[in-house]
Amino acid sequence: MWLADDGGRAAAGFTGHTGDCVVRAIAIASETPYAEVYRALHEATLADDCLRRRRERRYASRARAHATPRAGVHRRVYDRYLIERGWSWTPTMQVGHGCTVQ
Repeated sequence: MWLADDGGRAAAGFTGHTGDCVVRAIAIASETPYAEVYRALHEATLADDCLRRRRERRYASRARAHATPRAGVHRRVYDRYLIERGWSWTPTMQVGHGCTVQ
């Protein structure tokens, strides 16, 4: 049975529709408050020099505004976040083998 869950987004004071599925998924899976995950991923995105340079080239003076998790989180940011918290990647598909989860 599917149960709607915003990961604590509304309780944290966030409104409207957005592309923050990574933040919501991590908040739900880790049972961590949405605002805490959001803040950590936002700070990690701002601190990543490679991503900062990309944003500056693309958005110039508006680059900092485009670092928000509301617009999505780069894989290198959320991978690092999850690994630092003891999570590990478990692939469920391989080329030529299909899905191994039922």
